[in-house]
Amino acid sequence: MTIPELRAALTISYGFRVPASFARLVDLSKTIDLEAALGVFLSIGEEEWLAPAWRDHATPYHTWQPEFFEVLRTGMDGISQGFVVHAPELEREEWPVFEDDPSWSGRPLTFLGETLPVALEMLVAHDEVWEPRDTDLIANADYVSLASAMELSLERKTLFRRTNSDDCFVPDVPPGWRFEKCADMIGVLAPAATFCEEGVQPELSAAVIRARGLLERGFAGSALLLVRNAFHEAGAAEEPKDLLEAWADSYAALGRPLLERVVRKRIRAQEKQRQAEPVILWSSDSAVVWLVDDTKAD
Repeated sequence: MTIPELRAALTISYGFRVPASFARLVDLSKTIDLEAALGVFLSIGEEEWLAPAWRDHATPYHTWQPEFFEVLRTGMDGISQGFVVHAPELEREEWPVFEDDPSWSGRPLTFLGETLPVALEMLVAHDEVWEPRDTDLIANADYVSLASAMELSLERKTLFRRTNSDDCFVPDVPPGWRFEKCADMIGVLAPAATFCEEGVQPELSAAVIRARGLLERGFAGSALLLVRNAFHEAGAAEEPKDLLEAWADSYAALGRPLLERVVRKRIRAQEKQRQAEPVILWSSDSAVVWLVDDTKAD
């Protein structure tokens, strides 16, 4: 299969136009050990190249974002890397890459790079979160091979972790469009006509009501921004169904069926979990661990 053919197949599988660099990486993974080179695995089956493993995070993980499409994973603590697709309808040649680390409660996704090649360099960059990486990259034969094929740097760079919404990555904004930063570090990109000035972010209890009003008035961009902020600020303890439904309806109003389906899938998964019968997996005098048996749910 040629790179263009592989790219076309992956585009069908993911539902949005994937970068050519991703198809190239998938092809190279057949001969280069990505774990040895970068410390990651592809999030698609080794034998079935055309079936990406879309992995929704479990309910305790509040880092879930519908615009995040996992393409790589580390194999530990749920850490993964993927494209953030603000607006699939734009069919861009490149999408920004972020890292999701569910083990950091309440922490937003980490921006890695504007393109996949830059993000791959960040996977081996100096990072204050991890132990110092002092070895020379040229000593890693697998990385050298990958760097040669994808034009990556052989010098370690430094990962700057954006932790404030003021530092939120800003994608290219087409004429007539608008981008609004968000507390989740992803933000909202949509036609300017779908935004209005709404002032202060309301409490969670009022967010859905206001979002519905915005949708009725044709301001889906502002509605999406409102529910994203509300979801981020609510924390892992709260994820009301009506907020998710307003989120899905915002995508529908913006003409983004792919993202709408992702949110509705989560709604269905939560319904299934609520209907399931919990059983005690393990208990002691101080703790009880519950396991949800979803085999009994429809």
